[in-house]
Amino acid sequence: MRLKYKPEDDKPKTPAWLAALLDKRKPLMQPFADVPLPDIRKAFENTSEDFPPVLSLEQAAKLSHLAPSTIKRKVSEGMFKDSAKRGKPLLFWRDKFVKELLK
Repeated sequence: MRLKYKPEDDKPKTPAWLAALLDKRKPLMQPFADVPLPDIRKAFENTSEDFPPVLSLEQAAKLSHLAPSTIKRKVSEGMFKDSAKRGKPLLFWRDKFVKELLK
């Protein structure tokens, strides 16, 4: 008689007490996605010269500390659906862009 091999047999088993403890733990950081748009707008009142309400790709890269190529890739993957105006030039609504970054 031949026994069938199951890949899950090689995985270490988590003790029941540890699994229960891991299920109850809280995340270390809560998501900030619930920040309302007026609060984001208020935060940018004094920086309107550097970051106007509509951002270019370079300004969005500077604001997010990401490379422009990374932002382009994330837009093509569908990350900034609400804030990006696709096409040439690639533009972003500042407040919505920040909210989507915080998700």
